[in-house]
Amino acid sequence: MKAMKYLVLTRFKNSIIEMKNHPSKLIAYVFFIALLVFVLFTSNLDGAVMETTRPIEEFRAIMVAIYFMTFLLTVLNGLSSGGTFFTMPDVNLLFLSPIEPKKILSYGILKNIGTSAMVGFMLAFQYGWMHNLYGIRPLDLVFVVLGFAFMMFIANLTAIVVYSFSSGNERVKTAVRWFLYAVCAAAAAYILIPMFMNYQNAFAVGLKQVYEPYITFLPVGGWLGGAVAALCMGKVSSAFIYIALTFLYTAVMSFLLSKSSSDYYEDVLQASEKMTAAITAKKEGKVNYDSINPKNVKLGKTGINRGKGASVFLYKHLLENRRGQIFILDKMSLIFAAITVGFAYFTKDSQSGVVPAFAFSVYLMIFSIGFGRWAKELMLPYVYMIPQSAFKKLIMVTSQSILQFFVESALIFVACSFFLEVPVIDIVLCILARTSVGILFLAVNILIERIVGSQMNKTMLVLIYFLFAVIFIIPGVVLGVMVGALLNVNMVISVMLGMIFSNILISLIIGFACKNILNYAELNNV
Repeated sequence: MKAMKYLVLTRFKNSIIEMKNHPSKLIAYVFFIALLVFVLFTSNLDGAVMETTRPIEEFRAIMVAIYFMTFLLTVLNGLSSGGTFFTMPDVNLLFLSPIEPKKILSYGILKNIGTSAMVGFMLAFQYGWMHNLYGIRPLDLVFVVLGFAFMMFIANLTAIVVYSFSSGNERVKTAVRWFLYAVCAAAAAYILIPMFMNYQNAFAVGLKQVYEPYITFLPVGGWLGGAVAALCMGKVSSAFIYIALTFLYTAVMSFLLSKSSSDYYEDVLQASEKMTAAITAKKEGKVNYDSINPKNVKLGKTGINRGKGASVFLYKHLLENRRGQIFILDKMSLIFAAITVGFAYFTKDSQSGVVPAFAFSVYLMIFSIGFGRWAKELMLPYVYMIPQSAFKKLIMVTSQSILQFFVESALIFVACSFFLEVPVIDIVLCILARTSVGILFLAVNILIERIVGSQMNKTMLVLIYFLFAVIFIIPGVVLGVMVGALLNVNMVISVMLGMIFSNILISLIIGFACKNILNYAELNNV
């Protein structure tokens, strides 16, 4: 155990020394914390909370939905690729050392809890609407973050166990997958069947079903969501029951993993190799092809047969998406769209119209935009061989992502228009403004790759990306507010127009400044 204690303490000491040797990381962390303090401070100002907060049962339903969906997606991913608490250095050094496997597993679990806590920490920036709509306090926010971190840890543990017992056995994988789908179907039936039976008051019946505590019966996500909501309500005894169930489940999963017929060293090896390959590719400025290329491809028609010059990349990417996806949008885009529409419905009585839904959709977009197919093209020779301007080629290789932003935005706000009593012009401007925000965030990705590359750890890249995103989106908001105040026009319309103009202009400037990324293949570390 002394070796494991030394390893944990040394990792912690080295992380402190690394910040000392790289002041930029310390500055980024300070900015990140300052931004969080600003969110907490402004949300607690007088008048920040609605005179009549919405039912806390609604908050419980939101927590259960977020926790359970994240848990479900993680476990489903574990069916195919497994989960891991370890990196390849752990595999190469720890697994060969004369240390008991259970102690090594305990170390991996401890390290994963820390990583999960960092992921859950991002939920702290949701404090504004939580406090405004449901009266959530800073202490309650701590419960939300810790609950999500613990859920992420249990999801990874479950993924490893599921992979251990289903590896090499398609029947077991299918049975587990259908069991998870059955749980989702039961939850959907619990809400939808009463709505169909009383379709004249469908929304009211659906909300009544959601408000009932039975949704907390959903495994892990329901328990932890119920525990967090119970603590926010002050019902400690109810929270204790949910927490006890969660700890019992964790103990059972740990026992199953330690007693699994196959060695967990072998079970996590493939997932560790895959994760390390992705990290290495990122550090070298390359693309992890597994994150873009699907395993199952629908062939259908062959050949692009459309486009000329650089425009062929748009049709190429559309064809690749059609072959690799069930819908025009990927699963995560559909999930984020559904979450945003649900948020818009719950906030429709906030007297702010479509603004809360728009702000929430932009916030989710910060974390959902990543490297698309355009980044893969930088690793291939074809884009450099087309005899057209680099700026035009950069626009065309990113055009599929831009089209996806527009489709996502249209899906979200057209759906919101059915229950939000706002003018059509507000819906149209929200679609265009959110699309322009997506273009801006895409330009920020290109800027970061062009300036700093990927020679930083993932946490630092996220912080820098978040910093740039906030800085570049502010001018459009300020411009819209100033124009609205000077001309005495509708503030929502003026801010949306200001954002559209500013975001497109800044994106074009960034794209033109970074166009050399398509002039010299060596810049991309091919």
